[in-house]
Amino acid sequence: MAHVAVSSLLRTIELEFFQSQPRPLPQQQKQIITDCTDVIESLCESLRFVQSSLEELQGLDGEGREKLPRDLGAKLRDFGLKAEDGIESELSHIYLAGELVPSSEEPQPPSPATLRQVLQRAVDEIDRIIKEDLTSIKDSRRNKLEQAEDVAAQSLASDEPPEEIMVGKSDELDEMKDRLRSNNSLLQVVAVHGMGGIGKTVLAKSIYEDKSIKKDFDIRAWVVISQHHNKDQMLSRLLKSLGQEQSHSDSIEEQIYKHLKGKRYLIVMDDVWSIDAWNGVRGCFPDDSIGSRVLLTTRLKNVAQAAATTVNPKNCYGMRFFNPEESWDLFKEKEFLVEISNQVEFETIGKKVVEKCYGLPLAVAVAAGLFSKLATLEEWKNVEKAIDSLERKPIAESCADILALSYNHLPHYLKSCFLYFGFFPKNYPLIAKKLVRLWIVEGFVKEGENERVVGEKHLHELIDRSLVLVGDRKSSYGTIRTCMVHDLLHDLSIREAQNEKLLYVVGDREMGSSSQRWITARKESYSDPSVYACFRNCRSFLYFEEDKEAIKLMKHGIFKQTLGSRKHISDLLQVSSNLKLLRVLEMSSFECLHELGSLSNWIADLVHLRHLSLIIGLPLTNFPISKARNLHTIRISAGYQGMEDPFPPFILDELPQLRYLKCWPSCQLFPPTFVHENLHSVSSISPVQCLQQVFAKIPHLRKLSITGERFYFILYGENLASLRQLESLSIDFQGFSASQTNHTPTSSVDNIASLHGLKKLKLMCTEILWKDVNLLAKLPKLEVLKLIFQACVGTEWKLVDEEEEYAFCSLKHLFIDYSSLVEWEATDVNFPVLERLLLSRCSNLKEIPRDFVDIATLQLIVIIGCPPSVEDSARVIEEGQRDSGNDTIEVVIHKMPSNSDAETSDPNGEGPSREEEDS
Repeated sequence: MAHVAVSSLLRTIELEFFQSQPRPLPQQQKQIITDCTDVIESLCESLRFVQSSLEELQGLDGEGREKLPRDLGAKLRDFGLKAEDGIESELSHIYLAGELVPSSEEPQPPSPATLRQVLQRAVDEIDRIIKEDLTSIKDSRRNKLEQAEDVAAQSLASDEPPEEIMVGKSDELDEMKDRLRSNNSLLQVVAVHGMGGIGKTVLAKSIYEDKSIKKDFDIRAWVVISQHHNKDQMLSRLLKSLGQEQSHSDSIEEQIYKHLKGKRYLIVMDDVWSIDAWNGVRGCFPDDSIGSRVLLTTRLKNVAQAAATTVNPKNCYGMRFFNPEESWDLFKEKEFLVEISNQVEFETIGKKVVEKCYGLPLAVAVAAGLFSKLATLEEWKNVEKAIDSLERKPIAESCADILALSYNHLPHYLKSCFLYFGFFPKNYPLIAKKLVRLWIVEGFVKEGENERVVGEKHLHELIDRSLVLVGDRKSSYGTIRTCMVHDLLHDLSIREAQNEKLLYVVGDREMGSSSQRWITARKESYSDPSVYACFRNCRSFLYFEEDKEAIKLMKHGIFKQTLGSRKHISDLLQVSSNLKLLRVLEMSSFECLHELGSLSNWIADLVHLRHLSLIIGLPLTNFPISKARNLHTIRISAGYQGMEDPFPPFILDELPQLRYLKCWPSCQLFPPTFVHENLHSVSSISPVQCLQQVFAKIPHLRKLSITGERFYFILYGENLASLRQLESLSIDFQGFSASQTNHTPTSSVDNIASLHGLKKLKLMCTEILWKDVNLLAKLPKLEVLKLIFQACVGTEWKLVDEEEEYAFCSLKHLFIDYSSLVEWEATDVNFPVLERLLLSRCSNLKEIPRDFVDIATLQLIVIIGCPPSVEDSARVIEEGQRDSGNDTIEVVIHKMPSNSDAETSDPNGEGPSREEEDS
């Protein structure tokens, strides 16, 4: 991974030596760095040459690649890792030796020559590699590389990736749908088995989302089991998928059983690996003889046979491989291949390649993704030769080789992004924007004002190559919310990352080494503390706590004794003195209250930290992070709702690189003295922090969340006008008394309406008069409006008055929750482009405005816990829309569970409980 190592080293040098706001250091330490200016510039120049050379060499054909020195990649990788270790280690000593940043260990100041010696050795080594291996190759291939650059530029200009579709196997789809809709009234378990990548999940998803299936069942739920199943977690996920929160009066099994009792349900259990996993949940499914179904997918035939109601082919179905025609149809689905595959030369090669995939859909899709990026016949021939050279192997091994070949042909900048998926658990739905942020802090994305856009393009290109799957999309925007990789590709990412000495998974049999950069641990993978002791060069540590209920309780200061992180983190802290070079630290839970001081001391010395994410559950009033001036991301949950000052004030001047700040509950910002160009997301702050002297110094803010007392928002809300680039705003007055007034005044709503760039607005407990909501129609770009839990007060909302008819000209998504609204008067003119309407717990509302039948863009109406008259009006609108030719509209009606609250009111994940780290 030469490109990863070189890019990471270059990014480190840029952060440490070329910041516009350098670290405050005593003169002695500052002079050490100043004296190295010439050698630093020389190293940067050489690294940029190497970086550009690697990008150009990527465009060589097969013959050209064969002439490259075989050990060039290893040389550059080893050089980059070694040089970065030396530079960052010396800088740590320098930073911690200064009087302005004292360290608990009080190291002795280094000699002035040490840093310069490390830098000079790096310059000498990289110049030697350039002279021996790069310069002559680059010069001799200049003309060919320029042509390759044009091709590469075209391939990067991709739009939004298409949604995954099911090609072929229509007979299997129809057969499964018929089986699930059969006249047999008894509970039936239908099991689908087949090897990884054969399309089991795609088939199940197509059935689950089919409109005719949706109408046949009262309740549907989807749960992924995976290889390392845990019964409690599995049941908890199933309960969550059913839209329920865990009750303390019943066991989870009893609660699921009672919720399903008397209802016709469809439950999909995806990726079941053992009979024990099935037996652990089967007792939750009542049989009321009303046609309920369980659809189970598994790789193992014996599991399918044990779970299926009968072992006949109808209930225990083995998926077949694609035939040649189906494989070819899937291969040429890619946009570029549609145009080129009809040309005889390309078609001949393409069909030979498809034949080598042996009918495995995943291998066909990945091969198509590879060939869709090859523009010339010569490139197609070269890759065909590589595939032909694969030895005759069993299907699974042969297809694995094709997946690996597709990885090997990735551009350098995409290889590191793909390998990073191995950092996360299998079947883990990654928040897309969080993933991009991690790529940026790891140095995978070139520094620049559009680094976020470039990172998103990298993700889209991996999706376009069928190496990454789209999990789900934001219903309000259509942009990608989550993504993941198929099991076989996850195995590939881990294997390649381990081969490159990048990744260690705690609990693996092989011992870790000091060269590994990424360490990942989770509850079931506990290992001896000596494992951590060798990771002195570790840059990223992620711990995954899968107990979602425990994490939720921690936010309220309540701890469960079963938290798995205690032992991991306790052992980690014992050897933390070795881990001085961390740049990414993420722990989803922390139970060791008595060791909080050790955690604080450790983090205080992580001077190179760029990403910090913690869920603590108790206040962090003395939590020092001032030395970590390279921090891009801070995400901390501490204390509980209503606690005063759970965090120390964030002094933004100490964090000049900060992009993303998320604290729960609200934090304080110390007014900065200089403009923070990079800070684009802050959540949440108290209204008392809405000061002109704060907002004027963070003018590029795109997302802001405000939580606190309304009185101060009334005083300071007008300062929001300073944030002219703001796109997303969330205001929550929940849990705070509203002084001097029973509702938010019109002037405060006018302040919000002045933010003309706003695309998304969420209001909670704001108690705005319905007539004042009309003022928000002034927002020309507003696409999403969420009015949650008494956001508005009054019984009447009229969007037409004597003077004006208010039109929300861009609004696509409207969500109203827990409202006293009775009369709602509106037409299609008021919401001309509305696509989704969600109404939750509007217990007094009479009906949805009937003129909504004329909104041509309407796609979905969701009703939760509303009167029957509202449900009836939704069905009338649906019928009218269908009569007008809108066959895509869907009406979904849920009864409100007795134990629900504001946090469970939105079944599409758009409600207040969804952790909006992706916004």
